Amino acid sequence: MNHLPWPRNEQYPPLQIPYVCSDLPDFDGLDFKEYPIRRGWPTPSNKFQWIDPCQRITGKRVQNWLLFGLLQVFLGHHFKKQDFITWSSSSDTWISDSSRLPHVCSDVIGWIQRDVQLSKVGSSARKNLRQKWVAAFSEAKLQYEFYCGNLYVDLDDELLQLVVCPIPILLQTLKRFARRVFWLDEIPVVEDADLAPARLSMLRMLDERWCESQVWSLLRLGPFLAHYVSALPRSQLNSHDAGCSFHTCVTNNVDESTNKTRHVQDTRQCDFIGIDAVQLGDLIQKNHIPIIQLRLVNGKPKMEMVAADLSMQYMSISHVWAGGLGNFKANKLPSCQSARLYRRLDALTRLRPSRPKLEDFDIHAQHPDWLGLCLRAIQALQMRAVKSAGRTKETINCIHRTCAGPSEPEELPPVYFWMDTLCIPISPQHRDLRQKAIGNMALTYAAAKRCLVLDPELERIEMKGLTPL
Repeated sequence: MNHLPWPRNEQYPPLQIPYVCSDLPDFDGLDFKEYPIRRGWPTPSNKFQWIDPCQRITGKRVQNWLLFGLLQVFLGHHFKKQDFITWSSSSDTWISDSSRLPHVCSDVIGWIQRDVQLSKVGSSARKNLRQKWVAAFSEAKLQYEFYCGNLYVDLDDELLQLVVCPIPILLQTLKRFARRVFWLDEIPVVEDADLAPARLSMLRMLDERWCESQVWSLLRLGPFLAHYVSALPRSQLNSHDAGCSFHTCVTNNVDESTNKTRHVQDTRQCDFIGIDAVQLGDLIQKNHIPIIQLRLVNGKPKMEMVAADLSMQYMSISHVWAGGLGNFKANKLPSCQSARLYRRLDALTRLRPSRPKLEDFDIHAQHPDWLGLCLRAIQALQMRAVKSAGRTKETINCIHRTCAGPSEPEELPPVYFWMDTLCIPISPQHRDLRQKAIGNMALTYAAAKRCLVLDPELERIEMKGLTPL
């Protein structure tokens, strides 16, 4: 499972899956479904009788057939078993290693596009490959769900759970791989809420003081997310509260009497800035959506409130008040938080639809705007050369100033956003307007160009290095 991303500040190291099937013959590459019969496992009368009374023997068969066998079906002649096992010095044993899986999948995609698609029998070969993948995937999913769903896995046997754990992760990975190759819809959905990796993830999260409600919500989202999140250390802010239950989580609930709006750095306090409560009430009374216009002037944030119109492209902010951006006293935020919001919203505003990048062509990837800088430098050089031929030092200084780019303007362009802390009335005398603003939140979020989600837990996740698998 080490082909999956893993947090850098993990509470737990990645799981090491022991390689236990070394004494069994490798998958023979023939029909996947009939493999247990060819191996002599007792299955002629019942396709589930390959499950041996001895848990360890069954664990070896699961790894041999449903893991390495399924990999061989999907990767074909690109599969080499030695690429998927490695020696672990920490545990002093051989372990299953899937770190090369994305690279091998890329090789398979290239082979299909190059050799199969361009061959004379490309169409029939692709069709046969599709059918082979779907049949093997469906059989592996069926066998695994029967094995784990009927509690054949000993919940007290940690080794056996580790051996079984990678199967649904592999099924999810191969499903994505197949969709990249064929856009397959025939491959069934993998549900693993009650299966082995979910149990391991659940135990880890409960140890890290996740509440039961959060654990089950995450498990329902699939094995990838649960596997990743289970390694994250919980911040003190979001630790499990004694009032949580299986159905309800109160971890992020805040107490109005004790809640404090946080600064970016607790050791550095700054002034609060905000909007006029009367103006906010007037806009809501007139059925307008109140929008914050935020600017940076000489590095200091400035706020104004405007009414949204059809031409305005604003962003909405969704956040957890327990994260420190809520304010029960006034529609205001610390200047440091406002400046931080500006930088995030400004970066989000600059996002463009996906298009080829200079990095894709390996052209001076360290400086994406190198071509524009060079052109401006050449133009500056030409102008200087015309006006003052021979003034070499001044010309070189001109190039340096041009390549450095324009200096930061004193006032940066504004960003427009909606945020409940600033755009929903706080004072008791505006209770009716507060309810009206809350009732308009669905429309407010729907009309926004983008939504920025701010959550202390999400902000600690490193998203670099992800692959399509």
